[in-house]
Amino acid sequence: MALAGVENPKRSFAPIKISERSYFMMGDNRDNSKDSRFYGIVEREQIVGEAKRVLLSFDLNNWLKPRLSRFGEALQ
Repeated sequence: MALAGVENPKRSFAPIKISERSYFMMGDNRDNSKDSRFYGIVEREQIVGEAKRVLLSFDLNNWLKPRLSRFGEALQ
């Protein structure tokens, strides 16, 4: 279900206002993420987890070479 009034939610997304205790969830891949551009705004009560560590990390500027020092690193 795409947001109402948005033809292509991944490429054409106008500014919106988000109410308090609501969140705009952003995926890590602009063209291949099902995030708030696709599903809409998420209410705080629907969020059940918290990111704590980096699972995997790759250097986009160095042929996707793994950044082993970041694997399992705590998020700041």
